[in-house]
Amino acid sequence: MTRVRRIDVVVTAVVDSEKKTTSWKVEVKGVPGATPFTIDAGLDGGRVYPVGTTETEVPPLVVQGRLPAAAIAKTVVELRELRATEAAVEALSQHLFATLLGPWWPLLTAELEGLLPAALPPAVEIALGLDNAPDLVGLPWELMRGDTGYIASGHPVKKGVADLVITRRTARSPIVAEPMVHPLRYLFVIGNELDDTLRAGAECMGMLRQMGPQVQDRVLMLASAGRPLADIVDEFRPHVVHVICHGTEGPGGTVLLELFDHAASKVQPMPAADLIESLVLERNGRTWCPQAVVLSACSSGTRLTSAGQGDLAAELVRAGIPVVVGMAAEISDLACRLFTRRLGVAVSGGMPLVIAAARGRRAALRDPDMPKDSFDWGLINLVMGDDVPSEIQVPPADTSVEVRRIVDRLDGYSLPIDRDLQTRRLPPFVGRSDVIAAFYELLSGRGAPVLCLLAYPPDPQNKVGKRRTMAELAAIAIRAGHVPVVVMPRAGSERGMPRTVADLGKELEVAIRKAREVFGLPDVSLAIEGALAGAAPILASSIRRPLAKDLEALHDAAFPGGAVGEVVVFVNDVHRFGDAIQPWFVDLLDGKGLGASRRIRVVTSYAMKAKDDAQATWGQHDVFIEELVTRTERTRLRGVRLDRLSSRLGSDSSAQPTIGVEERLAYQRLLLHPFRDDPPWATKRIFLNLRDKTKDLDNVLDLLQLGSGEGCPGSFFSPIFLQSLQRARKHITVLTEARDDDILKAGGLE
Repeated sequence: MTRVRRIDVVVTAVVDSEKKTTSWKVEVKGVPGATPFTIDAGLDGGRVYPVGTTETEVPPLVVQGRLPAAAIAKTVVELRELRATEAAVEALSQHLFATLLGPWWPLLTAELEGLLPAALPPAVEIALGLDNAPDLVGLPWELMRGDTGYIASGHPVKKGVADLVITRRTARSPIVAEPMVHPLRYLFVIGNELDDTLRAGAECMGMLRQMGPQVQDRVLMLASAGRPLADIVDEFRPHVVHVICHGTEGPGGTVLLELFDHAASKVQPMPAADLIESLVLERNGRTWCPQAVVLSACSSGTRLTSAGQGDLAAELVRAGIPVVVGMAAEISDLACRLFTRRLGVAVSGGMPLVIAAARGRRAALRDPDMPKDSFDWGLINLVMGDDVPSEIQVPPADTSVEVRRIVDRLDGYSLPIDRDLQTRRLPPFVGRSDVIAAFYELLSGRGAPVLCLLAYPPDPQNKVGKRRTMAELAAIAIRAGHVPVVVMPRAGSERGMPRTVADLGKELEVAIRKAREVFGLPDVSLAIEGALAGAAPILASSIRRPLAKDLEALHDAAFPGGAVGEVVVFVNDVHRFGDAIQPWFVDLLDGKGLGASRRIRVVTSYAMKAKDDAQATWGQHDVFIEELVTRTERTRLRGVRLDRLSSRLGSDSSAQPTIGVEERLAYQRLLLHPFRDDPPWATKRIFLNLRDKTKDLDNVLDLLQLGSGEGCPGSFFSPIFLQSLQRARKHITVLTEARDDDILKAGGLE
């Protein structure tokens, strides 16, 4: 295991009631020769240091190397409001360093500089213990700056840099958290609808969803979940919960998260206690909680304010969650991206979270494009329980037998997804959070046993990504330990599209055999094979029971002895099945999925012809399918609309779509994850600046809309989209090359 050196800096307040001042005793553990020392009371006329509220009559910034309380308060407010100057923050950073680290820092640096490279620890954690010093909690200690620069940039040593990371440690309730192992379960919780102010958090989600095939991620939109957060957490049992929402100030300076409340059917400010109830669960006589929580919400970390207010992250840790990442203020896109890249590496395995945090901050700090007055890299807090090892990490994926098994199964099905994200050949899978949520509901056994994706392409040339969506759902099933039976025929394949019941039966037979092969199950004689050998014509009634028998046998072989898992049947492009369309929906699908004695989950898709398409009429099957889904939604089929990313149109697909936040984020994510081999400029990461306030942003979005058929994922491959993107590149304030890879490599961080 990678060893991280931990140095504890424990601060205790000492109150002089007569003088009405406070001083602080500091003990340093882990540095030989370091002795306890005292931080004196304030220099500002005896006022309690360092808490101050006035921003007027501020004395000079530096007084004998130290700052008065009013200057500290002023800079903290400016940091929170994103208007702090470089000079003011530098003075505050030097002051914080001199106050807390200065007396013993030479002892540590001399030791590090004397070590040979091979003996150098991969990271040094400076663990701040401020539980007994509430007046100091609200200060941005992560910004501390010494003689060689900001602590987050590391300390220069022989042939390299020693990574330094500032964490906040607090006492933790002794709960045994879910151990982080692969396949890792990562739950994203969207507090309400995504909007522009949640861009950084949503982009963080987009990047983390590219962690690798071994990670099972789930996106929960609270507003449409239909169930309380605690129910989903209990069902999914995530290792990591990532909350993306707004943060707001509550009574007494506390921090509230704006989350959709299922009981009240509206968004409500949720205090830490309510969030804890949803994450720390009492079940069967024992307490359970996730191993880590990431809060992409303003002021969800240690709030930049006066003493001890609103430390939401610390409250979650005290309740038992081992690790919480929070934000002290709004974070810029770039800082969020770089920190997230490192977090993604840590979560996917092989790097302790402490090292990931150190390198994420260092990458953002060293970026030459980061404005001099941007200090977002220091506003991300890593809060951990006192008892949590500095080396906490997910074991490397390549050492996990289960991960190897998942990768082999994904390969075995040859699904049209990107398994190796280093050699991407497909656009990232964007949007479709409602479809994924519906799929998880299907897996949970709630509601109808059949999920029907109703695709509404705007015209024959622009596709909405139906096949890719089906493939991604099948991959989710594999990661979750289920067995998919996949029927995704292609018109140009050897068997072509099934047009009769016999053709469809043959496709299902081949898919069942494929599932047995991929999962290493015996190749047995199938009942449906015998049924298909009967006299023509083959009717749905002829194959219904044999098909159910084969699916039941597949389940029993894959999950012997009552093991947990499901067989999920995926049938794509049913609109092209000719005479088999109606038998599939009416005769084969039923209240248990596919006629078996046990419930068999089914995901099927059907593409409607465009009602305004002059070359095609609205066929009788289209009308029939819409009516069928509507009529049987509670008993047999649940229909989910698969439309343009930008569309919120109801049933009239001819209406003019609007460019919503989800689509803007989809474009941003798409451009940040290039998948083309050429031209050279299209192989680079491109950052779409959604914070631009000029007409240039509207022009760029209009061009992206034009090239993608107004938000059709199936058009991202097209030459038209590439041409539109090339035209959009002239708007250099909106589209810039994202140099994330170069920044990380230059610092030895990639």
